Amino acid sequence: MYFDRLKDIQTHAKKELFETCLAAEENARIRPNESVINARKALEIFVASVLADNGITIPSNRYEKQRQGLSNLYEQIRKCRNEYYIDQKNFILLDEIRREANEIVHITYNDAGNPEKYEIKNIDADIKLASRLVKNLYEGVINHFIKGKERLHLDMERLPFGEYQIVELIKKTEMEASAGSYNYICKRVYLDETNRKHYRWVYIRAFKKEPETYYRRDSTVLYEVWEGIHELPRNVVMGSAIDTSRECDLTYIKYNISENTFTLANREKLGTVTAKTALEIIEKLINALISIQTVKAGTKIYHRGIRPEYVFITPQNDSFSVSLGCFETSKIEKDNKDEAYTTVYHTMKEKQALNPFAPYEIRNKMIQNRDDVDWEKVDTYSLGVMLLWILGDDIRPDKENDIDILIDYYSDDLLEFMEQVFYNSLNLKPSLKEFLKALKKELILIGK
Repeated sequence: MYFDRLKDIQTHAKKELFETCLAAEENARIRPNESVINARKALEIFVASVLADNGITIPSNRYEKQRQGLSNLYEQIRKCRNEYYIDQKNFILLDEIRREANEIVHITYNDAGNPEKYEIKNIDADIKLASRLVKNLYEGVINHFIKGKERLHLDMERLPFGEYQIVELIKKTEMEASAGSYNYICKRVYLDETNRKHYRWVYIRAFKKEPETYYRRDSTVLYEVWEGIHELPRNVVMGSAIDTSRECDLTYIKYNISENTFTLANREKLGTVTAKTALEIIEKLINALISIQTVKAGTKIYHRGIRPEYVFITPQNDSFSVSLGCFETSKIEKDNKDEAYTTVYHTMKEKQALNPFAPYEIRNKMIQNRDDVDWEKVDTYSLGVMLLWILGDDIRPDKENDIDILIDYYSDDLLEFMEQVFYNSLNLKPSLKEFLKALKKELILIGK
């Protein structure tokens, strides 16, 4: 965390200052109101500590405070500046926290004039405000204690999600349905019973809370899959939603990954890809897609938006663990229409317009009646393009897919099958089970 730097400084109320600053940092993205309250509290603790470090104790008596010109937070900050305990840059940063927090937070004072209760007024904070105040707090507080030649700065894009610290920013593509500019690889540190450090790794994506059916679709699929997870193994990345407060306008889905997990968008991390390796990855994805069609009685799920960013790869000895995720544009079919979920078809259609991994009919919005679409065939086509991608082909929306790349890798029988995958009309493309059968036959040939 950014405020871990406070562990190395010496000041009055160090522990309280660190814990309050950390609470502001951890909550900026998930509980903005709570973050702003803690930023305001941390400012009070910091100012009192700076004064104490310089031999000035804020009186507990209201009238004595007034006599010394320390009756409120502004006067206390001003005192620090007038006595040159803090520099002008820090003064500006810290007073901005005071002013902007006061717009959101109502403070009740006791008879001695000390803050006793913090409540949110009728105006909520948002992530942007909370993040900016945490940035001010960090740059004002840390630069006061760590007087280097260059001031330290905080990147708001790297603020944590609660206890999950960001390790890597993953630039988001236009086709992705998540909000913001990035997805995030994060870790959470925890101690076991012997006080040894361990790390839990997750891949986090943000979604706007409106429309509700859309942001909930991914977690809904995970819930449906989780209910049936005991029935059979599957290659589906598991995860859950991160709890956020009422006023937070984003929600976050976290996927459970390993430290060395990457997505197929980083295909160079696969190393040298053999014909066998490529087919094995596709085989595992087919197994994932077939399994979510049978994960629960009366429920079928179709992904409808498979892309390299949605395929999670984890190296394991001489092979790879493969998991499929990111189901926000998926189709959930229920035999019992009373259990049916609200459709996300229109969102899916808009997001797929420039997606070269989507069939021609989807990209060009040629679907007249979505009830007549065999959605399984959308996934079949996407996996065909994914095979080309894994083998190193350049996949772009302005370029026709060229399956000739497969000639150097596979038999004529598989090439003929792949022509059906690519060139048959949508509903006449092979099924996933037919695709799986063709791959297994080819893997036997490769193994000879």
